[in-house]
Amino acid sequence: MSVGTWAAPVRKYVVVLFVDIVGSTALGEAVDPEALRANLARYFDAVSAVIWKHGGTVEKFIGDAVMAVFGVPQTREDDAVRALHAAGEIHVAVAGLSTQMQQDVGRSLTVRVGVNGGEVFVTHQPDGQFSVTGDAVNTAQRLEASAGEGETYVGASVAELVQGHVALESVGLVVHKGKSVPQEVFRLTRDQSALPGRDEVPFVGRAEALAELTSMAERSDARRQGWFLTLVGEAGIGKTRLIAQFLAGRPSTRVLRGSSQPMDQDTYAPLVQMLTQLADETDVTELMGEDAEHALLPLRSAIGRSDAQTSTDDVAWAFRGVVSRLVQERPLVLVWDDLHWATEPQLDLVQRLAQELRSLPVLSICVTRPDLFERRPQWGGGRQSRVEDLEPLDEDELRAIAEGQLAQASELIDVDKLIVRSDGNPLVLQMLVQCACDGESLPVSVHTLFEAALDRLSPAERRLCEGGSVFGREFDPAAAAAVVEDWTEHDPRVVADRLRELKVLEPGRHHRRASQDSYRFMQSLLMQTAYESIPKQVRSRRHERAAEWLSDRHAPGVSETSTAVATHYDKAWTLLAEVNGPAAEREALREKAVQAAIRHARALRMRGDPGAKAVYERLQEILAPGDRRHIHAALGVFLFVGRGRDADFIRDRMAVTDRALPDDPAWAVVRHIPSRLIDRGHGIGAPEDLLSDVEAVRRSLDDLDDVPAAARYLALAYEGQVLADAGMLRGCLDVVRRGLDLSLAEGDQVEERVFRSFLLQVEFSGNEPLETSIRTAERLRADYAGDRYQSIVLDAVLTGAYACVGDQEAAQVAWKRVETAHAGIPNHAILEREYHAQMLEAAGDVKGAAREWAELSRDIGDNARLATSLACMASRYSLRSGDLEASLRYADEARRVAGDQHAQLAESNLSPVGAVLAAIAGDADGARRHLDAARVETKPEESLVDAGQLAVYTAIVLRLLGDEPGAQASMKDAKRLFDRKGAVALADLVDTWVGHAERLRAGARQLH
Repeated sequence: MSVGTWAAPVRKYVVVLFVDIVGSTALGEAVDPEALRANLARYFDAVSAVIWKHGGTVEKFIGDAVMAVFGVPQTREDDAVRALHAAGEIHVAVAGLSTQMQQDVGRSLTVRVGVNGGEVFVTHQPDGQFSVTGDAVNTAQRLEASAGEGETYVGASVAELVQGHVALESVGLVVHKGKSVPQEVFRLTRDQSALPGRDEVPFVGRAEALAELTSMAERSDARRQGWFLTLVGEAGIGKTRLIAQFLAGRPSTRVLRGSSQPMDQDTYAPLVQMLTQLADETDVTELMGEDAEHALLPLRSAIGRSDAQTSTDDVAWAFRGVVSRLVQERPLVLVWDDLHWATEPQLDLVQRLAQELRSLPVLSICVTRPDLFERRPQWGGGRQSRVEDLEPLDEDELRAIAEGQLAQASELIDVDKLIVRSDGNPLVLQMLVQCACDGESLPVSVHTLFEAALDRLSPAERRLCEGGSVFGREFDPAAAAAVVEDWTEHDPRVVADRLRELKVLEPGRHHRRASQDSYRFMQSLLMQTAYESIPKQVRSRRHERAAEWLSDRHAPGVSETSTAVATHYDKAWTLLAEVNGPAAEREALREKAVQAAIRHARALRMRGDPGAKAVYERLQEILAPGDRRHIHAALGVFLFVGRGRDADFIRDRMAVTDRALPDDPAWAVVRHIPSRLIDRGHGIGAPEDLLSDVEAVRRSLDDLDDVPAAARYLALAYEGQVLADAGMLRGCLDVVRRGLDLSLAEGDQVEERVFRSFLLQVEFSGNEPLETSIRTAERLRADYAGDRYQSIVLDAVLTGAYACVGDQEAAQVAWKRVETAHAGIPNHAILEREYHAQMLEAAGDVKGAAREWAELSRDIGDNARLATSLACMASRYSLRSGDLEASLRYADEARRVAGDQHAQLAESNLSPVGAVLAAIAGDADGARRHLDAARVETKPEESLVDAGQLAVYTAIVLRLLGDEPGAQASMKDAKRLFDRKGAVALADLVDTWVGHAERLRAGARQLH
């Protein structure tokens, strides 16, 4: 109604709100009138603003009191709810004013509020003002007068209207001043966080599915087994309703929920939700007791509270430890919701957790649409697993739902028509019934059904839904308002509460927690419809604002926030590119997306998150052709995925970089390195050819003026590995240290960790004292405590190092950590077992060490070159145990594995065996030729331990030849070399090993 329009008086139902200051007379006597007026002006402005915000109208000011009406000029179905929300917020606003007033004039301010509803007579004035009269107004004033300080009293008629939407408590019957009949009065509770739940549609059908679910839970409890159930069905088919009904019958069960969201691609996001919920309910540190520090570290990395490296296996192992304690208290159900939106790493995580929990009484329920099975056809298979498809309800079941919803509706509504249109989907049926009840024509499709639902919302409500949909199914109203253009409407939380009353939203999993109000779309299809209704260019701007909003309010680092920021910038750029937006804006967004993706990928790599693989793959797609950061992405793919794993994927991603940088001189030099190192992992490539190539790469890069750090890292990693394989450990040490220095200068923490780990292994094998390796490994264990793969390497190095310095107890402890604390990783100790062999050797069990080398040779896979070297190691070790028969057997095995391709390698590695055989035969010249060949192959100047072992073989040969002075001199050299390394346990065994010379001679006689 416009100003100046005359409207006839009307009778109508309204809700009246009356608010007055407590002790206003005393306040007026104690405070200077001028100061009081200024404070009262702020009071009137604050109260009026709240009333207008909630859709009410200030009818008049009466002294210090304010009277407001909800329902004039326009009646809303939720006027009563709006009035009570306004009442609650008035108390909050006045409390803020009271603090300021206490500072200004030394007096506090409190109010009482009364809210009542009823029929009144409304008179409109030509200037647009109005007045209301009637008993409802008087009663509202009486309710206010009866309330206590800071309280709101509510009449029975309003209480009935807000039932199920606002929390009230009964005051009882009150006789107001001037009234003869008592009135039933209610009080607005201060805590509105535990609002009554929404009206549930009656549970219809699904009896068989419910029985199966209940049976599975009982079987899990009885057998102490974990079961993995996947509920599959289209949106609205009743998956969530079935779970709610199941849980309603198991009130003692603990339920942890995690869901996948389109905008949150962090690997651990669903698990983080569960852990956050658990932290709200339980002191997890106390629950885990003395195991807390070790067991919880991977979980802290997963939720972004630690930079320690971790992996899906680590997180699954740690979560199992927590769950094993929880199930001792009461039954546990894990609900993984909306898995059709899950990323591949998220799906891997859920499956990995299911494997870990098979031996615990836990029921894991996955909720998904059929879309998931297009990506993972075998999902949900295996032992103690089941997939349950929820079929459409039948006609009788749908009729029961419709008739319950239509109890008060017109008999003219054609229920049969609605049932046919619903296709057995209970949610669609409910929305069709709502359309029919509202007198609207029926939509032509499910999509238009949800569009119609959005159209029924007010502008503010729809805008909040659209803003929220940018964030996904769950969102913070403040964030949703921040991304919407020119948000000038009411407090977004109030709008969100209205949407909750309209059953569009429901409280999110973080609602009223840590000052964060989150809301969740009750139906994911409504979220999708709201999102898709936004023009792409507008969507792009909103995603950009979402990224900025998240960045401004959260510290950078490893968390779900870094994932969301990167995803929002990516979406913003993609959408603008799809509509061919302004070129300058597109490039600016591309740069933001690239920088966010690089930060995110580094953060994921720091904690060993498998999601980094997909982030680097996407980074390659975002980067413009010619952008040299393609080399950084290539390095990330190569170092993260692993040199020997997923070779086809790595080669494919390197080809992407080839196309992006066809003329880049630095990439042209290093582009072949990943393929060369992959081949090296399979034993392909002659050492001399690799050494020549390494030299060519180094010279070519040195000739270039501008070489990206990523290209340098690739070249240094390549050179270091080739030198290590060639036994040139001193050169390797120099190269690795240069890589470490570069990473420190560039501030690249991930590359720093790579080169530090590499450095440790080279120092252990080379000429550095073992005490240095022990100190380094122990320090790195603290940094890598959350990463089982890295911890295996470190503990393995400590196993060998402690054993060689003579601390067998510490060596056993370190190896036990490899075998037990890190158990469960496939092939977890293939190459690391070489350190176990060294532990056996240092403990005096050189025969057991030889067996370990032989088993390693058989387990190594298709790398014939490495398998040959390991079998030769077994043969050489057997010489020191005096077992010639075993030495020759392992030598034959080495030659068989080597074949023609690696025959020369086998013979050079078996030179000590040939020297012993020649010495036994009395062929001194032949024995010395073999020892000379062994010196060329072993390169004793590169490794003190290798040099010491060669001196031991020399002493054995000289003793067999009868040259005892020479044997004694070689033994002395061996001890000196071992002592320089700090390997005192090996030095102590020299006499024993050389003393086996005659056993070797006797063994030869037995063989003949």
